[in-house]
Amino acid sequence: MTLTPYDKLNFASNIYSFGTIVNKDKDGKTVVVGFWEGSSADKIGVEIGDELVTINGKNINELSPIEVENIYYNDNINEIEVVYKNKSGLHKVKATKEMLLSIVHSILGA
Repeated sequence: MTLTPYDKLNFASNIYSFGTIVNKDKDGKTVVVGFWEGSSADKIGVEIGDELVTINGKNINELSPIEVENIYYNDNINEIEVVYKNKSGLHKVKATKEMLLSIVHSILGA
């Protein structure tokens, strides 16, 4: 699932995010199940099905879902270092929170 802007939706405010949706798979691994097209996650090359290994040096499997959510939604955390794994190997990247809606959506509420 790739999320793309839909022009007819109205948002009360912009969305400040890394642009990923993650979930536990049947094996208990934290995997990317969706990302916002053009987001920080998209720019660093994350793909659906990639497994998150660490966030800010912490093993993702040692973090509770609430702890992961607190990292993602904490307004004081603007950048995270992520190690993720896919069929081509391990990748260590930095992801920066960005406003997901275009300036036009944000200003006009369109």
